Amino acid sequence: MITFGTVVMIANILLRLMAFIDLFGNAKKKSEKRYDAVFSLDKEFEKFVHNSKLLRRVALRVIRSVEDPNDFIKKSVDALSDISKGVKRKSKITAAIITKNEEKNIKGCIDSVKGWADEIIVVDGCSVDKTVEIAKSLGAVVIDHKFEGNFARERNISMENTKSQWVLHIDADDRVPEEFKRVVDDTIDRDETVDVYKFRRKSFFLGHFMKYGGWYHFVPNLVRRDKVKFEGVLHERPIYTGRAVEINADVEHYPFDNAAQFVERHNRYSDLEAGRMFNEFGNSKAMLVRKNAIGRSFKIFWKIYVKKKGYKEGMHGMIFSILFAFMNFLVWVKYWELCNNDEKKKGA
Repeated sequence: MITFGTVVMIANILLRLMAFIDLFGNAKKKSEKRYDAVFSLDKEFEKFVHNSKLLRRVALRVIRSVEDPNDFIKKSVDALSDISKGVKRKSKITAAIITKNEEKNIKGCIDSVKGWADEIIVVDGCSVDKTVEIAKSLGAVVIDHKFEGNFARERNISMENTKSQWVLHIDADDRVPEEFKRVVDDTIDRDETVDVYKFRRKSFFLGHFMKYGGWYHFVPNLVRRDKVKFEGVLHERPIYTGRAVEINADVEHYPFDNAAQFVERHNRYSDLEAGRMFNEFGNSKAMLVRKNAIGRSFKIFWKIYVKKKGYKEGMHGMIFSILFAFMNFLVWVKYWELCNNDEKKKGA
């Protein structure tokens, strides 16, 4: 099997060889025909080599030294096609998915990583639908774990149950496109000092890709298994000592088919966040409910719709901004409710 390292080594040798030939004046004259061939080959290389500029430089240097550029193009493209199929990453990757009642989404998610990920692990929070049945039928390893409201714990469970060097953390409503896989395969074995790769999550709101409004952002969800642990209840984050690097690749995210699903999901999230606040602060923030429920909700709308240019998404951007501001309002209302219920119990 030809590895990426082998390809780079061969490329370096060819570069030095061509430089030596040029030095002694044996390179052919740059004719108009050769320039056309260079541009043609450059386009062909883009189909196969997405990030390896070095290989392109090799071909462009070699083409100046051949008698028949068109014949060289054909042979190069054929060879490059074979090489691109042979370049394989050495590191193993596990795709880890958190689920609970995701029978509508889990098949599409698993299908998008099947055949690429070396292992697929589903940490299921006691689903009552067909999520587990579908996941197992598609070859995933299913770990039953009652969801306790701690997403970091779910992430860590998946890493504790795999031996792969890397874990890609995704949700059931995520889809991993081919371009993402190619970029990861071309990148992941290059730097041993990297513990976390960040990639963009390309989120769709009611079927519309949200480029603006703060929803198209990097997430640190491709992590080295033995160097990373997650912390945090609702908004989990990786803890690591090495480097974090951004890669130019997207995972597609389809969280909602309609507004009702958005409200239903964030109703659950607001329960978790309000509960976390009450467990951490008790009644100490009860006096801040009015300020945060109203004032902070307005600030969130302003941040998403104006500062992060959500208005560029038209009606989708306006609805998106209002709903996220409302989620903050809901969190503080539920926190206020917990505080009130606690006071009633103390007074009883």
